[in-house]
Amino acid sequence: MNGSSGNYDDDVARTSSGEIFNPMVLSFTAIITKLVVVSLGIPFNLFVICPLANVRRLRKKVRNVFQLGISLSHLSSFVPPTIELVYYLHPNEYVCQSFMAIVLVPQACLLINCILALIDRSLAMAYPLKHREKMTGRLVRYVMIACSTLIVFLVKFDYIADPADLRCEIRTSLIRKSVIVLFVLLVLCLLLNIYVYKQTKKHLNEAKTVRLGASATFTDNSIVNIDHSVSEPMSVHISKKRLNQMELEANLTLVISVGSLCITPLIGIGFVASYLACESIYGESECSGFTLVGPYVRDVSLLPAVYGPIILLIRNEELRQVLECRKK
Repeated sequence: MNGSSGNYDDDVARTSSGEIFNPMVLSFTAIITKLVVVSLGIPFNLFVICPLANVRRLRKKVRNVFQLGISLSHLSSFVPPTIELVYYLHPNEYVCQSFMAIVLVPQACLLINCILALIDRSLAMAYPLKHREKMTGRLVRYVMIACSTLIVFLVKFDYIADPADLRCEIRTSLIRKSVIVLFVLLVLCLLLNIYVYKQTKKHLNEAKTVRLGASATFTDNSIVNIDHSVSEPMSVHISKKRLNQMELEANLTLVISVGSLCITPLIGIGFVASYLACESIYGESECSGFTLVGPYVRDVSLLPAVYGPIILLIRNEELRQVLECRKK
């Protein structure tokens, strides 16, 4: 029993003085940063979520259902900082336990929803007719709920299996397991992004040439003879400016999606990996400085949830028109 207790104590993050580190103790600067991020992020995401959930013609489209799931994941990412603000005003053990129960869950749900959206896009390009026939909004909602539930179970398995482990402290073994799950999801999301981008470019290249199934002979303004037995490729002139614009649009979409959803989580994963490496090499007492930087790293990971809705409103003309109609 004592050995087990000793192993548990070694697994808990501590300060330089040897005390158990409280993840909810924040500086005044960190509180102001979180207050600004929450005040901006929640309204921006609600601007996207409300029309997607309430307008019928938007809600019926499969891609908008996926976008709704991603936006809800973005919105849920503001729950942990909101709990931190509540703890700052009213320090309480139960508030801290709520934070430990929810932290990292929004990021995991965001990544799994992005992966599902990318899979849907790849299927739509590979099998357009079957996709239009079989893929419905109801099916998408069921799949998203099931996958999100599964990923929450994986990230918080230890707390679900033994609720007594849910304490106001950071256990490095649990953080390590959660980061491994997030890293796998991140790599999968990145690979799917690249695959979908390549398929999009392939379809753009194929659209440059159209194969006609018939050959016709013209005399003056009338068709004299049509030969259906001849099938030759015919080059159709498409504005070079238009093609470049379409390819730039695909490039921009890739940069935005990969940049916002992959680079910022990489910062958090890199930070945790650096802390775990420092702890294993130099010992926990020498790496206590990482715990002071942690709150700011969490704030950086919220940036996509703040500017993501703005980018969506700029690029989604249909959603923008709905919002403009509501203002009138």
